[in-house]
Amino acid sequence: MFHSPVGSFSNIWWNMNTVNELNILIVDDDKNVRLVLKELIEEHNFSVTAVGSADEAVIALDSICFDVVLLDFHMPGRGGDEVLRYIRSIPELSCIAVILVSASREAELDLLDVYDFIAKPVNFTRLFKDLDEILSWKRLKSDRDPAINCVENFSDALFDSFATILDEKVGLSIPYRRKSELARVVCSRVRALLLSDFESYRRHLSSTAGEGELKKLILLMTIGETYFFRNSAHFTALSENVFPQLKKDLIIAGQKNVRILSCGCSTGEEAYSLAIAAKKFFPSAAEWNLSVTAIDINDRSIRQAEDAIFSGRSFRAADSSLKKDYFLPSGNQWKVSRRIKELVIFRCYNICDLGFYPVPMWLKNMDIIFCRNVMIYFVRHRINTIIDSFHDMLLPGGHLFLGHSENRFATEPGFAPVIDKETIYFERRAIDGVPEKNIYRPSTGTRPASGTYRPSSDTHPASGTYRPSTGTRPATGTNNCYIPDDSNYDSTGDALTEKQITHLFESAIEMIGNENFKGAAELRDRISKTCELHPMLMVLSAFILSNQGQDQSAIKLIDKALKQDIGLSYAYYLRGIIKERQFQMEEASQDFISATRWKADFIMAHVKHGFLLEKMGQSQSANEWFRKALVHAEENRFSNILFSGRTSGDSLKAMLKEKVR
Repeated sequence: MFHSPVGSFSNIWWNMNTVNELNILIVDDDKNVRLVLKELIEEHNFSVTAVGSADEAVIALDSICFDVVLLDFHMPGRGGDEVLRYIRSIPELSCIAVILVSASREAELDLLDVYDFIAKPVNFTRLFKDLDEILSWKRLKSDRDPAINCVENFSDALFDSFATILDEKVGLSIPYRRKSELARVVCSRVRALLLSDFESYRRHLSSTAGEGELKKLILLMTIGETYFFRNSAHFTALSENVFPQLKKDLIIAGQKNVRILSCGCSTGEEAYSLAIAAKKFFPSAAEWNLSVTAIDINDRSIRQAEDAIFSGRSFRAADSSLKKDYFLPSGNQWKVSRRIKELVIFRCYNICDLGFYPVPMWLKNMDIIFCRNVMIYFVRHRINTIIDSFHDMLLPGGHLFLGHSENRFATEPGFAPVIDKETIYFERRAIDGVPEKNIYRPSTGTRPASGTYRPSSDTHPASGTYRPSTGTRPATGTNNCYIPDDSNYDSTGDALTEKQITHLFESAIEMIGNENFKGAAELRDRISKTCELHPMLMVLSAFILSNQGQDQSAIKLIDKALKQDIGLSYAYYLRGIIKERQFQMEEASQDFISATRWKADFIMAHVKHGFLLEKMGQSQSANEWFRKALVHAEENRFSNILFSGRTSGDSLKAMLKEKVR
């Protein structure tokens, strides 16, 4: 239902004084919606046609020249998506601005080439702002050349330009391997906004007026898989290890507050999962004060999370009883129950602000922080700053959960890895490495050390070993290498920043995965000009040596690299392959497990381990690893899967389906 707008917008500033400069088509199957929209828009002297179906819309588009289409997405029969495809398939209609109006916020992420997405009930202030912009651009625009905006014309220079905007504006790092993805998004947005070229879009993003579009671009470039209780191993660790110890500590300290932070909460599935998990373990509202703070950079995601209404897709990894116990039916969707919803507070916040601005009070004194698959978008020096801030935000003995590919970032003096059965998380510890005991907890006294597992010194980097981007040069004679954050100083004149090294490493790994060892060696040599002892460099050299038959030399380099950075999943993977070749099956198995612990979506590590277990006669366990590999392969956004050689992603998935049948 629409909130009645009639008579409530008389004081809106409106600069459209010329009659009928925009011709607007409204497509919505709800008669009341059409009448309200038509009446209000005609009050501003626009020409409006309203139809109730996709078929009527196509007839209207063939007979009348429109500037704007207000399109409902969900309609009986042919939906709004078919109308949009029709508009985009006809060159003569390419200059129509399409504004999607829908009750389903999920549609926004699927449709890149719409001018804007407005959720029902309609925000008319925003709608009129869109129409104002469209009219202004219509008056100013020159003839468009659609060919100039195709993906093929998105050069490396354009990639660098747009990647720099995202980095400088919000700290979002887009590696070169995502160039085609960025090109697809930018091209779609250029078409949707009726701009003439890439440069016009770049200027728009850099301007004050382009702040809303910048948020949309960020949203489209950071879309991730999200659903309830994703990566169940983390929630198992919470309920079996973290919550029990936290409860003991709180009882001893005479406290009742449990505070959890969800960073990069997206549309809220993770935050509500945390609230449900906490409520299960701490059920009594009289005994415990539970709160989950959830933050995300995108205000639209925050609004959708606050709506607390989810489709069936969000429950695909959840227990069957979840809906019955914690949700209420809402049409063909599900709404979070009040007792869970009231535990969660959503806020729009950019975690890149951590370290640059004082930490807000509402982000301090956390018991648990979840920040999963958020920092994959940032350069290393920003990651270090965020990790240091997390240490300050957590209470003594607090715990940090990261995405598996991010776990290596927290192996700093302030965190000790806790190695669980199927996952890894981190416990806050004193900066000097000594466990924190009897440290004052705000308001009520002391909190004892939690007593969870702390690794011995041979499993955690010692203080003073390699830490990228610290900004200080290590003492003479150490085995460290200095990687400058911003400086280009080097005696050869070819120094690389940490960001460049990471990009080169990723590119070289992809080359190795495609059996292009010569290209990988060239990139390795570029890295070596800046730092001969970088652990990523050692891993690349180990792959190249192993390909040349020098497995023992490769093993030595891997061991050396892992002493500096225990989270190098590719190092474990290679060592597992070598150990398997040497018939050291148990050691190979442990390496494949480690590779997947540090990078949960490492598809080929799952596959290799499955085949290894088959060789060892453990068919049931092998089948479980093949099943995990298939789940990650289905979620993989790219056509090729790393280290799958000449086997295509589709062929690999077909093979895995046969295995788990």
